[in-house]
Amino acid sequence: MQRRLDPAGPRRRRCVWSALALHLALATACASRLEPPPERGALARLLDLPPERRDHELAAFVTRAQPRLLLEVIPAETFEPWDDRLLPIGLDDFDILHVLVELDDPALELSPSVALFATDRPDLDPLPLYAPTRELLAAFTRERPAAAHTRYSLKSARLPWWFNLLTVGVLEIATIELDRREIPPDEEAQARATPWAQRIAARISPRYGCTGRSPCDRYYLVPRPRGEVPLRIELELQLRDTAAVRVAWSAPLPAGAPLAVRLHERFHGAPQPLHPLRVEPAFTRPPDPALCSLRERVCATPTAAPGARPPPQPPALDPPAQLASVADSLAARPAWTRDLNYAPAASLDAFDPVELVTNGPLRGELLVCDLRSPGGFNPDELVAELRVGAAPPYRPRIVRHADRARFIAPLIHLSPGERVSLRLWRRTSSWFWGVQDAELGRAAAAYTGALPLVLAARGLEASCVALGREGLERRALARLTALSERLEGFDLGADPITEGRADWGIGAWGMTSLQRDVEAIAGLVGWSDPRVIALLPALAHYHGVFMRHLGRLLARKRAQLPDPGTLLSFERGDLRVLGSACGAAIERKNVLWARDKVPADGCITILEVLGRGPTPLETSPRTGSLGALWSLELVWEDGRRCDAWSVGAEVPPGTRHRDREHPVLADGEAARFYLAPKEPYHRVGEDGPLFLYGLDRLRPVFVRLR
Repeated sequence: MQRRLDPAGPRRRRCVWSALALHLALATACASRLEPPPERGALARLLDLPPERRDHELAAFVTRAQPRLLLEVIPAETFEPWDDRLLPIGLDDFDILHVLVELDDPALELSPSVALFATDRPDLDPLPLYAPTRELLAAFTRERPAAAHTRYSLKSARLPWWFNLLTVGVLEIATIELDRREIPPDEEAQARATPWAQRIAARISPRYGCTGRSPCDRYYLVPRPRGEVPLRIELELQLRDTAAVRVAWSAPLPAGAPLAVRLHERFHGAPQPLHPLRVEPAFTRPPDPALCSLRERVCATPTAAPGARPPPQPPALDPPAQLASVADSLAARPAWTRDLNYAPAASLDAFDPVELVTNGPLRGELLVCDLRSPGGFNPDELVAELRVGAAPPYRPRIVRHADRARFIAPLIHLSPGERVSLRLWRRTSSWFWGVQDAELGRAAAAYTGALPLVLAARGLEASCVALGREGLERRALARLTALSERLEGFDLGADPITEGRADWGIGAWGMTSLQRDVEAIAGLVGWSDPRVIALLPALAHYHGVFMRHLGRLLARKRAQLPDPGTLLSFERGDLRVLGSACGAAIERKNVLWARDKVPADGCITILEVLGRGPTPLETSPRTGSLGALWSLELVWEDGRRCDAWSVGAEVPPGTRHRDREHPVLADGEAARFYLAPKEPYHRVGEDGPLFLYGLDRLRPVFVRLR
């Protein structure tokens, strides 16, 4: 029986499948319409309110969330176990700042930013904050983080074997190239390279972290601000659920105490409620780039583009009505200056004759003297002493000017009839003859009330004019402005110590230049001028920083070196420190050279040098070589440092015709040598040098003297 086919069947089946597909699509659409939309957060609902209600409701909402802040400086005692491993620059000059922000509403995401500003100083950026990462702490521990290493390999086209067989491998060789890959160090390699930095970073790692929820905390390294600098805390929070608001808070930190004390007086060691607060939608203004998110590693964003920052300004102090007196300037002279005058010796550029005073009494003017001396001159060898009226003697700096010498003397107070005198001599210094002074002449005259003032006698002539107050002020303002630029760029975060330098590196650090700049200003207006007084705290702070670095370095070396009297072996011979002798205790018959370097109340350091080995040890004490060491310096505990002059020798007893100019020591023979400082630092009743610094061949070494 033949099956009967329905011609409408295929079309009917297509309709059924289409109906099923349409039914599923409708069901899906209905299901999607039935799913409720995500609920808007509380902040988003508040932002939908009319503007006249929105601000009040937002402020009330944030107040109920109870935002609290704690800023505190972590005590230095926390890091005592690592003090020996840290650079002198280390945590002595940085505070570790703990920032903790809390909220009572855990549903809100928290994104805090913080900055510390110098109050009323728009020319200064916020204090840079550095998250204490391993890389940063490695700089303090002198450890070098593991670096990426380069791996080289040969790569070729890898042609099929049968093709290489046909071409005898020529094309394969032709396609070879050198592949260079940089392999970054892994975490294990970094931990091996910087173990101390790793341990310190672990010690101060945040307790909560900043994961977007409350509480949120972070630790920062902050360059320690000076106590006299007023600060301001700026905090900004972004609170968000499905929308965001910005909360801003600010508080002053008055000057007069270290940062740790100021923060404790403000927060009392616990998170404090923030009020008053400024609350606004996050879209109303862009975030301040000076504020640093606690998630960031380095927070030192300037407040403005480099070209938009106003130029540095000198201290905002008006010039005094009258310039300083000699007595006032002398009383205000800082301890760090090496210039013993009542005002530092300074230089002067060219001046216009209209700036000069022509007559009358002088009250603080600058005396400019052109000098002619008998027998020509070398400014580096000339020393002058000027006496003006009843003022103490002044020793100016002599410089070359055209075909004659020139010097200036500041703060001249001179009335008609008072006497002015000048003494001039030539000073030379050498290792053989020592320091020698040869007087070139003296001249004196009474001031008649008219300028120029001429002092002349026996080939010595000085012609002096006086620069008026207007010219002084113009030059002082220019130097103050230049110094402000130097202070703005001064890097307090660099390690300043260089052991091999006679100044320990303070010049390369920039401190010497800063001091000279201040001296150049004080050389015009005196130390007691209020504009100079305003600069001295910064210099005293920087100088104290350097001396603290140096003190730690010297203390560490003293602890590491053998005690005096220990026999020390060097490449060519042995050396032992025997001690020192002062005054009458010095065996004067053994003082052979530079006798003027050992005054009646002076002291010497006595060393014993021993020959060792089959080759005789040749010494030349008069030229500064003791065989075992040469190029010697004496170092004091306060950082003073000067050349050590060999002034005498004791040859081995029982020998005759021994040349004390060049003692030659056989194996086991010894000789004693007397050392005196080039500068008169070692006197009876004063502490002697702490170290002897010299060269063992070309290797610098320290020897402990006491």
